Amino acid sequence: MKKIISILLSAVLCVISIHATVFAEDAKSGIVQLESVTGNVGDTVSMQLSVKDNPGIISLVTDLSYDSTALKLTKVTKSADFWKDANMTPGGDLTAQPFRIIWFDGLAKTDFTENGTLAEISFEILKAGSHTVEAVISDGDTFNSRFDPVSFTVSSGKVDTESGAAVTTTAAVTTTAASVTTAPVTTAAGTAAVTTSAPAAAEGSGRLTLSKAAGPVGGTVNVPIGIADNPGFVSLVADISFDSTALKLKDVKKDADFWKSATMTPGGDLTAQPFRIIWFDGLAKTDFKENGTLAVLSFEILKTGSHAVEVTVSADDTFNTAFTPVPVAGCTGTIETPSVTTAPVTTAAASVTTATETAPAVSGIARGDVNADGEITVADAQMVLNAYVKGMSGQDNGLTAEQAQAADVNGDKAISVEDAQTVLLYYVRNTLSNTPTTWEELLGKKPAAARPCR
Repeated sequence: MKKIISILLSAVLCVISIHATVFAEDAKSGIVQLESVTGNVGDTVSMQLSVKDNPGIISLVTDLSYDSTALKLTKVTKSADFWKDANMTPGGDLTAQPFRIIWFDGLAKTDFTENGTLAEISFEILKAGSHTVEAVISDGDTFNSRFDPVSFTVSSGKVDTESGAAVTTTAAVTTTAASVTTAPVTTAAGTAAVTTSAPAAAEGSGRLTLSKAAGPVGGTVNVPIGIADNPGFVSLVADISFDSTALKLKDVKKDADFWKSATMTPGGDLTAQPFRIIWFDGLAKTDFKENGTLAVLSFEILKTGSHAVEVTVSADDTFNTAFTPVPVAGCTGTIETPSVTTAPVTTAAASVTTATETAPAVSGIARGDVNADGEITVADAQMVLNAYVKGMSGQDNGLTAEQAQAADVNGDKAISVEDAQTVLLYYVRNTLSNTPTTWEELLGKKPAAARPCR
């Protein structure tokens, strides 16, 4: 316990007493580098992305850029024996430019200082030449356990085609669209490489299910979302659409006993159309293949009738451990109301009741108490930091509206590293030290320079 307190106090003192420019001057710079590789057109080659002279980090964000007419990104694999506690989150769309990779360990008490291979990047070579793969570090999102920015210099890599392979260049251009019909003999090797990039056609198609529900106007009904014929995945993204004049989405809960290792991230705004839900397990070694209930949607019925609830799957964001798209079909369910319950007065009363019930919930969680357990601790600071990392990677931050408001302790309408630092400082001052403080006093003393760039 004394060691943890010492680490926390040291981190807070650094945040308070050292200006960000001093950190930049004194911090040693690490090196992130991509190796260069050689192959023939149609081959799939892999290059190592590694780090050396590591000054110590808990978050590292890298963007990869390359000529997509010359190279096709086919796979990104985390090093199995390197920085084991970190969650590597590659972008779901392998065609994205730039392609973002995030390494993050939100529970780290000390900085990760090892050197070695971070990931293996695999490309299919589409045409002859010397093709640069550039890695760029997102400085504002690469930091240590004190939340200080950590700088890295970057060494780009190259994919070169071997001499004498010029004949295969034209074949590579045609393999992506019609590899079977390409006539030259050199195409045969290219065709083999192409077929490995689309195994989804040989796999079965999964399907989502929605149960029917019925209830009176003003009542609340639960609609489970299930999956059947599951072909296996580590990421599933679904969009929920419905008539918002007839139904009001009130809650989304993950099934407690289903796919326990996955994080379910529902959209923070329950009124959004469509409403997005993400199931993701970035540390999975094998595909998740169970069938059952993924989540339960709770709707308030606003008017009589038969109201459709449609679930569609985002194909680009639903994939397996090989980052291969997995086919999962959506579906449509219905919520029925008896015609005898049609009564404007009842509906209006229900709406008023809902407004008075839900309004206090937004401010019902105390500032900084993100997990709503009645205490402000290191766990709350970690939740704020996790939400920030998810947000800057383009994902939903994983917080409800109430939690997001509690996380935005400085009230600037954005969740940032500064908020996480402030929650940690509040905990240390009011729990571990003899210098209790208020949020207003704390925010008034916090240096503006501590806010990182986005």
